[in-house]
Amino acid sequence: MTKEQLLTQVKPQSIMKSIARQAVFFVLGLLSARAVVFGRCAPFGVAMAAAGPWECTAAITLGAALGYILPGEIVVPMHCLMALLACVGIRWALQGAAMRWVRSRAGFAALLAGIPLFCTGMIVFFVKEAGGADAAYAISEALLSGAWAYFFSRTVNLFSDQHLPGRYLPQELACAAFSAGVFLLALAVLRVGPISAGGLLAVLIILYASEYSGVAGGSIAGIAVGTCFAFTGEGLSGLAG
Repeated sequence: MTKEQLLTQVKPQSIMKSIARQAVFFVLGLLSARAVVFGRCAPFGVAMAAAGPWECTAAITLGAALGYILPGEIVVPMHCLMALLACVGIRWALQGAAMRWVRSRAGFAALLAGIPLFCTGMIVFFVKEAGGADAAYAISEALLSGAWAYFFSRTVNLFSDQHLPGRYLPQELACAAFSAGVFLLALAVLRVGPISAGGLLAVLIILYASEYSGVAGGSIAGIAVGTCFAFTGEGLSGLAG
């Protein structure tokens, strides 16, 4: 096979792989934005935009923006959308500096997600002249966004390194389980009678973790997924355990 024939064969495969990768991150951005906690907050779309691969940022941003725009339970979706755009803009502006000066990419993603969401949340708080509960929601939303940006970033790195199942470190498995919990949260609204798609997938993920990482892996996955579902109730009681 000549060099020209090889290039002709490889190029379409590379293009299709790139399109599939962009489509996957578009869907992940959409699902992360549709995951609602406390009955009113959606911090995970911003977190996904802060933590995803830079070459897929446009797809993630479009997916998350669509998720925020679609009708749902979010009280002030515009503030999430503004935080999303601010996060992407800051990431673009600081991309070169971050690569040189920031040791922890996951830590940088956490700051990148939490700070814009906190600022826009507090702007809404002061404009509405709301009570202390709304300020608590804004702070909690920003903290969750930063935490899950860290989890998303570690999970992206984990799958980029292509570790074999069963060889994950406990902290890597925990980050992956917390990340998966957000997408399960978004899918929990899909129901067939009393059975939800998110709950069914949660059971399968826990069984998978138990199979390949033993009792410890199953326990970590169960705790992480259960924590995510604990945030679905009204109010901030989920933060209290």
